[in-house]
Amino acid sequence: MLLDDLREYCEISNIKGMEDWYFYSNKTPAFIFSHYLNFSLLEGYIIKVSIRGEMEVKVIYDFLMSIEKFINTDCTNRIVKIENIAYKETEFNSMLFIPSQYHTSFSTFSDKLYQKTIDVFPIYGCEFSGDESPDIVKLLRQNIVSTVNWKREISPKIKLRYKNSKTKSETIGKKLYLEKWSILLHELNNLQGCTDSSSFIEIENYKNEYIHISILNSNVMVIRNKKEVLLQGEFEEIKRYVNNFIFN
Repeated sequence: MLLDDLREYCEISNIKGMEDWYFYSNKTPAFIFSHYLNFSLLEGYIIKVSIRGEMEVKVIYDFLMSIEKFINTDCTNRIVKIENIAYKETEFNSMLFIPSQYHTSFSTFSDKLYQKTIDVFPIYGCEFSGDESPDIVKLLRQNIVSTVNWKREISPKIKLRYKNSKTKSETIGKKLYLEKWSILLHELNNLQGCTDSSSFIEIENYKNEYIHISILNSNVMVIRNKKEVLLQGEFEEIKRYVNNFIFN
């Protein structure tokens, strides 16, 4: 059994009042990590939920109890995003299931345990598209979204390409790169007051929608599909539009 196999590597306890759920923890110099495991929701698989630091029990249990409603066999071989979830105890509104090719859980313990583990965690809908490749999921979790930090600020998935002739900053080539929301805000602020029409910002959101922001006659324009002008106006109005484009 997978439970017996895992007990060779860590001390696992039953969770009182939570049938079929188990628990273990590990420490690093900086953090304590808590791990919640279920071996029966999908036969032959471990469902694993990990949290960094302390969290109210009712928040954790609320999430654990919600998993059973949404898990299915699709979760064993591809990324699965569940949206529009109304949690009672947290502001998260979505859930992500990722099988072994998207994570590294138990990879240092046993290949069997690693292959049979599905990581599950709550997310804000704008943090993942739900169609990412394994490499992109790993990159997002490493650099953009700390999925084990349940107290994080919303960390939206953003892809950027930009050039600013005033600050001389630009990305390389025609590729859009994953960046943090703070970088996008920084580049938007840098675009303010820039009069050179060659300066621009290209943005792709978690819905894989694309907009182009540039300067024309001292006004900022938002263009969709490189031809349709969505908005032309003052800088603060553009920032409000971009905020809605990224988070909603």
